Amino acid sequence: MLKVNNNSNNELEIIYNNITLIKHSTEKPAFFIGKGQDSMEMYRGNFNISDYITERLPLETIRKDSNTFELFYNGKLILKLHLNDDTNQLKIFFKAIDSKFNRFWLRINADSNEKVYGCGEQLSYFNLRGRNFPLWTSEPGIGRDKSTLVTWMADVKDKAGGDYYNTNYPQSTFISTHKYFCHMDSTAYMDFNFKNDDFHELECWEIPRNIVFRTADSYISLLEKLTDFFGRQPNLPEWVYNGLIVGLQNGTKIVLEKTNKIINKGVKVAGIWAQDW
Repeated sequence: MLKVNNNSNNELEIIYNNITLIKHSTEKPAFFIGKGQDSMEMYRGNFNISDYITERLPLETIRKDSNTFELFYNGKLILKLHLNDDTNQLKIFFKAIDSKFNRFWLRINADSNEKVYGCGEQLSYFNLRGRNFPLWTSEPGIGRDKSTLVTWMADVKDKAGGDYYNTNYPQSTFISTHKYFCHMDSTAYMDFNFKNDDFHELECWEIPRNIVFRTADSYISLLEKLTDFFGRQPNLPEWVYNGLIVGLQNGTKIVLEKTNKIINKGVKVAGIWAQDW
């Protein structure tokens, strides 16, 4: 059930199935919009990404029109939100009035005891609280910790050291211990920041199409709703269980030589995973 508390003091609370998801006021805005100039360098799937923010506007003033909310900055209409809870989920649609804006920030309500999981395949941390996670497909990196010698050497040699958040598979989705999941619908660069005790700040390098929330009474039920939303993976084919899948590279000759050595030692081989391009 969706409950929206809104008053003339520019305060807004969006509560879905008894979970307060968004709290907005003039003093503590939940919505920001802006402009930025990105810089991206890529070498063999490893990225160096930086951003120069030229404008970040807190959308403090809010006005309600049915299930649509209009957000203003200095008296000028900047962004529209439309709330829809027709299909056992809360979906918030966003529409920027001016196409010049290419940065968007949304703060999701949080508390200090909450834990969050997800953001795709994260290799360094399970609970994401206390850190931010840039969401961009890349090589996962060697070392993945800028304070270590291994990472430093990989960076010097091949720009391949990586960091804790680098991943082959990022996803703009997280699960909260308040038993909801949140998904931001965009293919742009994103950065989910879970450092603050009171909110999660989701950054997107475009105005996202929408953001979706689903809730549940248990984690099993929540996982069912998550896989229902994205689609469930089919069963693996039988052949993958019939032996080892070996990961090799350096050309056909070397790959086959090593594979034959494995087979000659009595090991069953189901397949070869080779990343030679």
